[in-house]
Amino acid sequence: MRSDYRPRALDLGPTLEQMSVFLFGPRQTGKSSFVREKLKPEPTLSYNLLDGGLRLRLLADLTLMRQEMETCDIPAFARFLQTIL
Repeated sequence: MRSDYRPRALDLGPTLEQMSVFLFGPRQTGKSSFVREKLKPEPTLSYNLLDGGLRLRLLADLTLMRQEMETCDIPAFARFLQTIL
């Protein structure tokens, strides 16, 4: 991560304790940096679907992501999925 990260005004702490959140926005606006910064002290499990090999493995076995999430002792709010929409 770049060392010149600028804190955002968005405070998701209370919301993340109750539900999942979908961050939507244009490319290169800091969505991934924001998530990494906010989840820094927590262990995370992230999937970058821009990685073609990973995407193919997940498409070949649709239960793979769920199995990996259940195997890791990671809170639900710390699971992060990155993709282009």
